[in-house]
Amino acid sequence: MGLDGQAQVLGVMTTMGESSLKNLTYGDYERGGVTNPDGSRTTSIGLFQQQDSWGSREDRLNPTKAATMFYERLVRVDGWQNMPPSRAINRVQINSDPDHYTKWLAPAVAVASALTVPCQGQANYDPPKGAAPGPWGGYENGRIGESQLAPLPWAPDERLRVDAAQALTALNNAFRQTFGPSFLSAYGAGSPHARVGPKSRLRRSTQTLRPVRNQSAVRTQRGRQRRHRTSHR
Repeated sequence: MGLDGQAQVLGVMTTMGESSLKNLTYGDYERGGVTNPDGSRTTSIGLFQQQDSWGSREDRLNPTKAATMFYERLVRVDGWQNMPPSRAINRVQINSDPDHYTKWLAPAVAVASALTVPCQGQANYDPPKGAAPGPWGGYENGRIGESQLAPLPWAPDERLRVDAAQALTALNNAFRQTFGPSFLSAYGAGSPHARVGPKSRLRRSTQTLRPVRNQSAVRTQRGRQRRHRTSHR
């Protein structure tokens, strides 16, 4: 669509604030019973948590189409480039708090920067076996010499081109600073979360495994938890 880095940051801010960068098959109604101003149930789904009025369910769950729909509405907002980022997003998402997305500005900048780092030194890669570089910076035979690869910090046996490894590491660091766990450890191929259904949610366990001596101890602990919850309502 020819949009610049500022628009890219707004898109990342939006998905961080709406879905924590997860392509959710559910939304605010399922999570908290949130309804529209007219009392009807909300139908938001996907990265951008778009309701039925945005398009078909299939389109809203398609990251490319969902992002396109977001940007098509953004560019129709007069003067969006000169607005505070969260206010510009609010004009598109129409949520109750116009400053809701503000806290995701710095993390979104970090993520967008990591994803848009230009490939460096592509011409310096020595084509193995005489194969010429392909259109995506790879090689016709799908191989790059070991000397041009870098191991990933969290998986030393896995290697990427040096610039790609640096960009992925920066993206992982930005995600971890914002959400706590590394998205690579949470959704990597070796993670159990990579095999759960789309409606499953990633959550940290809030329970500590401790030996329980008897049922009285269990009842006492549950009673304390109930009193704690009641005192904070």
